[in-house]
Amino acid sequence: MNPILFKNYTRREISDLVGGGQLVSYLPTLHGKVLCGCFDPKVNARAPFEIDVGRKDPPTPKVMKAAHLLASQKNDIPVFIKQKADAWQYIGRYRATGYSEDPLVLRTRPDFRKDAVGILFLEALAPEGAQTLPDIDLENVGGAEGRQFLVMHLARERQPGLSDAKKRQVLQRKGFLSCEACDLRFDRFNELGIGCCEVHHLIPLGARDRPETTRLDDLAILCSNCHRMIHRTKPLASIDAFRTLINA
Repeated sequence: MNPILFKNYTRREISDLVGGGQLVSYLPTLHGKVLCGCFDPKVNARAPFEIDVGRKDPPTPKVMKAAHLLASQKNDIPVFIKQKADAWQYIGRYRATGYSEDPLVLRTRPDFRKDAVGILFLEALAPEGAQTLPDIDLENVGGAEGRQFLVMHLARERQPGLSDAKKRQVLQRKGFLSCEACDLRFDRFNELGIGCCEVHHLIPLGARDRPETTRLDDLAILCSNCHRMIHRTKPLASIDAFRTLINA
């Protein structure tokens, strides 16, 4: 049975979902395999992408072994983030990209837990049923948009994949999606909320008289309400100006 995205589970329910493992470990294992990750942001501020592993005193060899195991096997695991006492939200499947105990690496990480021994690096996988994006340099993503073509009326051509790439960029940077105007977190409302996550062009396509390259920094994440309202401002308001307007 697969967990439901953004639903909360108890540790007992998680154990039943993944087929066993320790109820108190943040990397429970069974028969030489890491079953899932259960991370508390109060302990791991950079979760789910960087996990501070182990403890110097007293030592924690089991969890360090689990981190090594996950990094070496390259398996993907379901990841849960603690919301409150025994309520862990499923946020998708992640794969380990590496593990380091190098002191130079540890010292460069913000909010590194000083008694930890190593860092486990994770990356998010595309949700089940979603179209998988190819590996791309998110900082240099762009595509020509705005060419006019005849349907039943003149419309502005949009580059396929830019919206998904923008959402992926924000997820990698923040770990969640939220409206840049009203701060609504879409994961609060499960799939209904994700469906209201829209991508807004900071420079409207209608203002272009010829195709121009749209980069990810030319886009913003907005909820459906804010997206509709911001397009009613004349001239089109910036995100900062619109935030001021709706909070006045």
